[in-house]
Amino acid sequence: MKIRAIATLSIIFTALSGVASAERLLNGKVTSVTLYQNGAMVEKIVQVHNQAANISIPETADPSSIRVKSQIPTTSISIKKVLSNARQSPYIKELKEKLSEKQDALDSKLAKVKALKESLKLMISIKPPANKEGLDKLLAYIQHKVETYTSAELRLKRDIKKLKKDIAAIEREIKLISGKKVFQKAVKLLLKSAPKREQKLTISYFVRSASWRPTYILNIEKDRVHITYTAVVQQRTKEEWKDIRLNLGTKKILMPQSPPRPYRLIVDIAKHPKTTRTKKTFSLPAAATNLIREKVVTSEELVGFNIQISRKVSIPPDGKPHFIEIYQGYIPATLSYVSKPFLANHVFIKASLKNTTKIPWIRGRAIFFANNELLQKGMLKSILPQEQSEVFFGVDEGFEVKRYKKQALKGEKGIFSKEKQITYAYNIKIKNTHNTPKEVIIQEIIPISENQKVKVVDVRFSPKPTEEKDGIVKWKVKIAAHSQKQLTIHYKIVYPTGKEITFKRWYY
Repeated sequence: MKIRAIATLSIIFTALSGVASAERLLNGKVTSVTLYQNGAMVEKIVQVHNQAANISIPETADPSSIRVKSQIPTTSISIKKVLSNARQSPYIKELKEKLSEKQDALDSKLAKVKALKESLKLMISIKPPANKEGLDKLLAYIQHKVETYTSAELRLKRDIKKLKKDIAAIEREIKLISGKKVFQKAVKLLLKSAPKREQKLTISYFVRSASWRPTYILNIEKDRVHITYTAVVQQRTKEEWKDIRLNLGTKKILMPQSPPRPYRLIVDIAKHPKTTRTKKTFSLPAAATNLIREKVVTSEELVGFNIQISRKVSIPPDGKPHFIEIYQGYIPATLSYVSKPFLANHVFIKASLKNTTKIPWIRGRAIFFANNELLQKGMLKSILPQEQSEVFFGVDEGFEVKRYKKQALKGEKGIFSKEKQITYAYNIKIKNTHNTPKEVIIQEIIPISENQKVKVVDVRFSPKPTEEKDGIVKWKVKIAAHSQKQLTIHYKIVYPTGKEITFKRWYY
């Protein structure tokens, strides 16, 4: 009776104090990860000894995504918070590994300081020569070495001081965490029968605390582009991804499940706003005043591609970016120069290239070079395998572009006419400061009218353009080294008297 009473009091005291016994947690080893741009599907191997097991999973793991593969069928799977031993937590293990690295670095620095001091002693102990010239040379040599050694020793001592500070901070954090209760998210698994020997099972789940993004370095040469395609990977799952098989998924998880609801598109004549007696105008809603035109926009997101990394990789759960090379090599390209003076006074480098690899390039940040000279930081759009595309590398500063209005005259068309007219004339000058001749594609615009009462007439170009369609005018101009070309544009706009004209932009 006395023993039972003591046991009962012990249970009551434990319940009241809120202290529970730590349960055994199986961490397992992450073996494979399929990483998306907003999450990851993690797969790990766990060795199970008993019929029931608690398997640790990250806090951000989605419970509905958990799947278990086992030779012995599972009878129940549930999610719970388990009080685990803090000393055995993955984070403590990570801190201890970091502490060991810092200690090794500190030992290496101390050894270098000791070696410097020994070298200095040995050098000073050199027997001086008898003649003055030799003695002066030796003294100069010793002085130079002492200065070098002193500077190196100061740098080492600064590093040693910082390492000692880091080591003390890690030791404090380990001591602080080790004394706390640690609750960890776990999958409570019950097998149909107890395994006769150690049973291996695979558990997989989706986590949101991991991501990857592509980054590119493109260097254009005469007829080819060298591309370095890299994945920037980050994860904060608090699980170690060591020597894993990594797949990079191009699709986005958690996208809309079904397409949007369709609607009818009705176009009508916009009514002019009425004018009140006080001559105040009331503007219509923006949707009514805009010309409605349908424009098809294709998505640049790629769906259903997986990029397999051929080697095993390790990604620590530190949340820092880790760079994994996907591809590096040359692809064929055709180089050209494009200028649109009505929009920008620059000449741009354009490469027509083909993705000859078997890997899809998804939209991402890129750094562009030309013959190893940095040109621009920008974006590379998505390009499927074997797809042809045009990529702009930025501005070529070896050209000077000037566009200015030569003439803009308003007037009446005839004495008794009820029409007005405006004459426009522009000059465009492009100078090539390169040491070699260059061919430049120049694009300009002239207005087009969709109203019978507004006419664009007397359109003249010098020289004659290579192509003219829907208001877009193109020239292919070859410019000799250190010389310039001039182009002129002239046109008139005729419209009814008492009316005003306006220009609307419509992007093709």
